[in-house]
Amino acid sequence: MTAKKSKTPDKVMSGADIIVPKPMGRPEVYTEEFVEEILDRLSCGESLKYVCASDHLPASRTVWRWMRTHPDFRQKYERAKDEACEAMAEEMFDMAEDEDRDVQRSRLMVDTRKWYISKIKAKKYGDKIDTTITHKFSELTDIELDIRIKELENESTKH
Repeated sequence: MTAKKSKTPDKVMSGADIIVPKPMGRPEVYTEEFVEEILDRLSCGESLKYVCASDHLPASRTVWRWMRTHPDFRQKYERAKDEACEAMAEEMFDMAEDEDRDVQRSRLMVDTRKWYISKIKAKKYGDKIDTTITHKFSELTDIELDIRIKELENESTKH
């Protein structure tokens, strides 16, 4: 028996006049093909929102669910975001050197990327803050140490 054409666009006729609804919505099934494409694009610096705007890929809420339910995916996602920081760092040089771009727009794009990677990869790209305190108590006499201890105690009780 041949399939009949349906007059409703959201239904497809198949087999023995059985109406089979067309798949609706975005894919939600976790597959290696989806994972690979998502992670590849993320590692090149694309945002998850931008990647998931592609109709053939799952919605971002589905990807967030995958991160909760697939620990291996979560690790791969984090690695891809680390790689994205490196891609953004390299991309900033191109933006800064592009003479055809609007200077203010380029500055905004570079500054946004600098801020982002300084937060995500603070150890490598963040501001270095020196919190080293050097004070040699060994050079003080016992009386000077007693005085200093009392001063510090008085300061702490004032606050």
